[in-house]
Amino acid sequence: MSIRVLHVVEDFSSANTGVTSVIRQIVQWQAKHCEWVGVYAAGPVDLPPPNGVHVEAANLDEAYRSWRYPADGLTGLLRLIEVNGVTVLHLHGLWRAAPLLGIKAAAVSGVPMVLSVHGQTSPWALNGQGVSKQLKKSLYWNCLARRQFKKVNALHAITPLEREHMARFFKRDDVVIIPNAIDLNSPVQDLSAEMLPTHSFVFLGRLHPVKGVDILIEAFSSADLGPEDWRLILAGPEEVPGYVEHLRDLVTHSKRGSRIEFVGPVFSQDKQSLLRQAWVLVAPSHTEVIGMVNLEAAAQGTPSLTTHQTGLTDWQDGGGILVTPEVGALKTALENASRWSMAERLKRGRASRDLVQSRYSQEAVGPRWIDLYKKLQGEVN
Repeated sequence: MSIRVLHVVEDFSSANTGVTSVIRQIVQWQAKHCEWVGVYAAGPVDLPPPNGVHVEAANLDEAYRSWRYPADGLTGLLRLIEVNGVTVLHLHGLWRAAPLLGIKAAAVSGVPMVLSVHGQTSPWALNGQGVSKQLKKSLYWNCLARRQFKKVNALHAITPLEREHMARFFKRDDVVIIPNAIDLNSPVQDLSAEMLPTHSFVFLGRLHPVKGVDILIEAFSSADLGPEDWRLILAGPEEVPGYVEHLRDLVTHSKRGSRIEFVGPVFSQDKQSLLRQAWVLVAPSHTEVIGMVNLEAAAQGTPSLTTHQTGLTDWQDGGGILVTPEVGALKTALENASRWSMAERLKRGRASRDLVQSRYSQEAVGPRWIDLYKKLQGEVN
């Protein structure tokens, strides 16, 4: 059974770091195992298309730009489905126009669809961003979206924890779990003396309140780390200006302010080098579904310190650390990591990569997408 899959996404840009990284990993692998793979982005595209993947960006209607609604409505998406003989739609997101457009296009074309929400039904995502956003989401869902989303053929969760959130939100029990995955075909370079990890804690991601960067700064500032050569490197786009201003104020008043550095976004080899040289990757998110950066760090032989809210229930089996997103817990974890010997740090890094190889690599996870797509196509046909 041939598979011609089209991913319908909210955007395909470097600014949307986590979700874009997830989708790029999926489509890169699928391009080698499906007859055709495409991405339709109802939003920004500033990255080159992966090999073998067709990427198309919609021109947006200026009146609905914030919702990212295409100027031609369904026309461009339906054309893409028809011209390329798409057999399954993979929708991503929840609150912007892309998944709703995909649902309507599926109804017109008779193509089955699966929906991935990427953590957008978690309690923090629904209720943790202020009353105004909570009210807007409630009105949108109850007045417009709920009836449409009932038409989705399959719901996809990344972790068992997200499955619980989605089942409660959609009031459906038929949620399929397939974890995020990463391509490990490029092996980690051998660690020579000059490439050994340094005394640096690295955060890599959007500077956004959900990522817990403020509690990381506070924990690093108050932790007993022994020698004063430890550094905290904060890498990523400054997504929320007011929040970034708060972070910089925390650094200004920190006793370790001179050891904390904002380096902006990093990509490709620079990102790999930063991760490889980190003592620990720290991802203290209030809510996350695995978090690709944890997998990316493990791929470079670097353990990560992240939160239970990622849903990575097995992460400590591979040398990583799980904590609650609180200053006290994070402070203790940083102190413990700072006391590892070099041998233990390298051992944990190897264990992290081995765990990802067996459970979160594309070779382990990718075939599960193929099986789901075939099942959906069979049900429709």
